[in-house]
Amino acid sequence: MNVPQHTIRITLGLVTLTLGLLMLGQFAGLLPDQRLSELKARQQFCETLAVQVSILPIDSSLKVVDALVRSLVARYPEVLSAGLRRNSGDLLLETAEHSRLWTEGTVMSPERVTVPIYSNSGRWGALEVSFTPLPGTGLGGVLSNPFVRLLGFMALAGAILYYLLIRRALKHLDPSAVIPARVRAALDVLAEGVVLADDEENIVLSNRSFATKLDTTPAEMLGKTLRSLPWLNPTPEAGALHYAWHATLKEGRVMTGVPMYLDTNTHGTRTLMVNSAPIADEAGRVCGTIVTFDDVTQLEEKNAELEGMLRMLKDSQDKIHRQNKELQSLAVKDSLTGCLNRRGLFESLNAAFDRAQRNSGKLSCVMCDIDHFKDINDTYGHAVGDKVIGMVADVLRTGARETDVIARYGGEEFCLMLPDLSLQQGSELAERLRRALAARDTDGIKVTASFGVSSMEIEPADADSLLKQADAALYRAKRSGRNRVVNHTFPTDHSPEERDAG
Repeated sequence: MNVPQHTIRITLGLVTLTLGLLMLGQFAGLLPDQRLSELKARQQFCETLAVQVSILPIDSSLKVVDALVRSLVARYPEVLSAGLRRNSGDLLLETAEHSRLWTEGTVMSPERVTVPIYSNSGRWGALEVSFTPLPGTGLGGVLSNPFVRLLGFMALAGAILYYLLIRRALKHLDPSAVIPARVRAALDVLAEGVVLADDEENIVLSNRSFATKLDTTPAEMLGKTLRSLPWLNPTPEAGALHYAWHATLKEGRVMTGVPMYLDTNTHGTRTLMVNSAPIADEAGRVCGTIVTFDDVTQLEEKNAELEGMLRMLKDSQDKIHRQNKELQSLAVKDSLTGCLNRRGLFESLNAAFDRAQRNSGKLSCVMCDIDHFKDINDTYGHAVGDKVIGMVADVLRTGARETDVIARYGGEEFCLMLPDLSLQQGSELAERLRRALAARDTDGIKVTASFGVSSMEIEPADADSLLKQADAALYRAKRSGRNRVVNHTFPTDHSPEERDAG
């Protein structure tokens, strides 16, 4: 298993732990301290030198003392110089460069030692000794310190040995190593992503397809957690992100078709349909899960495009439907009055007739004709004639019910269908309309109209017969003096063709 990041992290941790233990042992005094040993050696050297000088008659044997001091300095490389000084401050003897190394006012230290010399009369003077700096002072001293060098050796050697040991151990502990190479190769061939995770969501196996989506390799996916991957929450206001495998690990449930969204660097946001199934041990406990990720991003994009096209198609259909309704309305309505035209009348009349036959059996039909309309046109012109027609249409609409149908049957003729009204009720409504028209005028012109009423009570054979009966009654109203309402009765005395045109 090639996991250098994990190996390096563990190696650094072990090296740090080892160095820390060595430093703790040094602090506890479990390791020898070279500085302390050096101080003791210097103390013994100075005491020995002081004893040997003290037993000699210094004033008479100055040459012997000088030879002794130089001999001892030569034998100890740590000693840089030595000198013999009286209490008066006179320097009786010295080794090379002692005057430079030992200046007046020099403070006692491990590198500058003063050993008092006594005679029978008291203190005679002092022996001055200069030593090399103790280990650990200055950069050179730190680098030459055995303990520091030991730490460096352990850091370097431990890093190499720990790395090799851990790498070998992890190779044997690699959970994916138990999966045959042919099985891993088969998983890598799959277009959908496949991940095996333990009960703590740690990835123990990933195929190449899923790793590629994250611009990484299957080996680098190991050790990561499924939850730590860059998942997106499309609806944060709805709550926390739902992980498909959570219910599988907690409850052992198989989850299928759970949509999740993965944020990748180079492939954008990917829409994945996630399926997860539990992996159980011999005791039946859930110890992991196998998760598959089916990338449906392109399908989602195509579905979005299709939905857009369907919306556009629906909008087009709605527009066509509205236009068709407008065209249909134009086809069945009179442009001057807004009432139904002859075509619209027949469509509505047939439907109303069929309903009346099935239900109440009541349906009245009223024909209305403006009296002397030809004279109005000839006298005042067609513009005034159109105003008169429009005024009549307004009066009919105002006086009729909402369920009644009003149509312009011809030039100055109108037809009204009155559902659920008997002949008597239809005649009463026609009379009210006649009176309303007689009370109105247009540009000072008084207008009257004649009305003919028929009903299904007279048992017409069909809707066309009902219309003809009302038309025959209108003819009689015009023949009998106009401006009146006449009901149809059997037998028909006159045919519509015999009506007066005015």
